[in-house]
Amino acid sequence: MKKILLSAALIGSLFAQDENFIELGAGFVNSKDNFSTSGAENISSLSSASEENEGFALVDFYYGYELSDDTSIYASMMLGQMSLGTTFMTDIGSFDIGIATGLGDEEWENPFLTNTNRAKTDVSEIGAYLGYGFSLAQAHNAQLIYSYSVRSYDTETVQDSLKRDGSRHIIALENTYTPEFGKGKFTYLFNTSIENYDAKGDASTYDALMFELGITSDITKSVNLTVIAGLGAKEYDQANPVFGKTVDADISSLVAVVKWDKPFEYKNFYTTLKVGHEEEDANVDFYDKENTFTLLSLGYKF
Repeated sequence: MKKILLSAALIGSLFAQDENFIELGAGFVNSKDNFSTSGAENISSLSSASEENEGFALVDFYYGYELSDDTSIYASMMLGQMSLGTTFMTDIGSFDIGIATGLGDEEWENPFLTNTNRAKTDVSEIGAYLGYGFSLAQAHNAQLIYSYSVRSYDTETVQDSLKRDGSRHIIALENTYTPEFGKGKFTYLFNTSIENYDAKGDASTYDALMFELGITSDITKSVNLTVIAGLGAKEYDQANPVFGKTVDADISSLVAVVKWDKPFEYKNFYTTLKVGHEEEDANVDFYDKENTFTLLSLGYKF
């Protein structure tokens, strides 16, 4: 399955879950990405990627178990990322500690090859995270998260300055605010994240910054709508030797989620429709990326 927006995973689960669930879904992705193995195996030039379409299936779940009134352990799957962790409450806030790993990915051994078939290689990433939940006011909730992971490529045939094996550091702050003047009908979202990817090759090392603003509201007693938009930037550390310049990109995203609880009066069930678009507009056409997806799922809470 192609990677889709992190925002889509965060919406509806910004903070610790209070219900166990399993969710089955199917979706469709339209994308442009020269680094994705869903694209053409053989390319004739280092220009913008061609458009690709792909369907996918999805299984998400969350299962938590209370060890005491203040401590729980859990296992979860969200958009292809498996997490095992524990949460516990203290007098100064809540803490969330765990490990996370992807289910496996693929990229090209050398994405810059032209007029010859590019070979695929397996990619793995595993890491750990620490979250701290707190509140600055009765209407406010927030979580500060630090995550660290190591990304490994089985085989790379790029030159040394483009080697992609590396470590990823992310610091994120997620906020929700439900003002009293709206009678609790609207919750506003504000998220920001800073990412540093420290690759073996300086031309594949980058820093990224992202800001997101959103709003969520109950349209009816059983239907909730959330919309969140993001703007950001990514900049690589060193000039790319293939293109003779340092790559940087502007990032934009927009996600909408409609959740229908108890459809047709089926207790404990819910359906979710997620649509989103993410784009990286780089100063080098080869690094341009677009990703538009639609995902429909059916969930059961227990």
